[in-house]
Amino acid sequence: MPHVSRIKLPNKEKGEIITLFNSVMTEIKDSTQMDSFLNTILTPTEKLMLAKRLAVVVLIERGFNDSEISSALNITRMTISKIRYHYQLHQEGYAIALNKTNSLTMKKELKSLLESFLKYAVSSGLGGKIPKL
Repeated sequence: MPHVSRIKLPNKEKGEIITLFNSVMTEIKDSTQMDSFLNTILTPTEKLMLAKRLAVVVLIERGFNDSEISSALNITRMTISKIRYHYQLHQEGYAIALNKTNSLTMKKELKSLLESFLKYAVSSGLGGKIPKL
């Protein structure tokens, strides 16, 4: 988890900056602009961490087991369990993302991305079989 300052922000200011952040995120419609924005405010590690969280939920929804997900994404089963638990508690937010991934263009791009991840799994324990998406 990324480091957050130990100095607490008052709730009013916290709410205001989160609202500002959410507003900026919803206003960016162009994928090139979004990529530029995210590359500016997130480290490569933070961006990958968020992408993996989404990928875990997508793979869970597609019926992959924890071992397959772990091998495909190079994350521990404990991390998958934590993401699964968070997903069960906060399905409404993930449902929005899952609906987006199910659109035709997003589905093709995501499928290609997940197939790339799964190719790594071949050498790390799935016995040479790549699950069909």
